[in-house]
Amino acid sequence: MTKRLLLIFTFATALTCFAAQQQQPSDEHIEEYSDPRLLWKWSNFAILAAIIGWGLAKTLPGFFTSRSEEISKGIAEASKLKADAEAKAAAIEARLAQLATEIEAMRAQANQEMQVEADRIKRETENFLAKIHEGGLAEIEAAAKRAQAELKSLAASQAIDLAEQRIRAGMKDGGAIVDRFISDLSKTGAKGSNN
Repeated sequence: MTKRLLLIFTFATALTCFAAQQQQPSDEHIEEYSDPRLLWKWSNFAILAAIIGWGLAKTLPGFFTSRSEEISKGIAEASKLKADAEAKAAAIEARLAQLATEIEAMRAQANQEMQVEADRIKRETENFLAKIHEGGLAEIEAAAKRAQAELKSLAASQAIDLAEQRIRAGMKDGGAIVDRFISDLSKTGAKGSNN
């Protein structure tokens, strides 16, 4: 469409220039207004102006209509993009405003989770220490029982050894003891018969 307009404009310019050259008086003929071709020139100019006007009237409204539609579409798209950008900017600003509260909530949640984890570790440590303590007490009790059993066994063994030594010593002295016992009996018997 613009090529047509350019072609029509070029053609009209060429005709206008040609008509202007024809209107310049030459040095040989200086005629004021008695040029017989003057009417012909004006009629050519009128026809040319009518054709150009008709062509422009035919093409320019469509051109301007399509151009104004393109501009309207561009404005509508730009308005939509601007509204989208403003909505995104508002959402980002709202998110930034909430960011401090979200960070504080995350810190509180992290502190709470750390406290729960610390309590869990403390309980597990206490349970572990209690098991170790119970195990230690059980080992001490078992060691004490073993020591008592060993002590009883040792005491019994030593008592047996001591009894054995006394019996052996008594057997060596056994004859003297028996002799004494008999002499004591006879003395007691003699005293009793004297009475």
